[in-house]
Amino acid sequence: MFTLFRFKLLSLEAGPNTSIKLSAKEISDNGKKDASDRFNKPFDFGISGGVRAIIGEKISIAGRYYHGLGSVLQFPLVAPNTFPTGSSKNIQFSLLYLL
Repeated sequence: MFTLFRFKLLSLEAGPNTSIKLSAKEISDNGKKDASDRFNKPFDFGISGGVRAIIGEKISIAGRYYHGLGSVLQFPLVAPNTFPTGSSKNIQFSLLYLL
């Protein structure tokens, strides 16, 4: 993440981001089951943007949004010859302590 703008105790950050799939689970009324076969791309690349606020000498809080640029699905899920696209999206909140 790069700091784009800083005003006293508040900063705006943005930049590239990568993620690695460790596991994939599907939760339904029948319980949890492995869904690794549906999400078979091990890497995802995207962009992030967010805000960081310094609330103490060594403590800050941050919030950011991540949007994946590639599809994480690679095979038909609904009908033959139908390839839906799915990208990763998430919102993250952090509490940071500087050592």
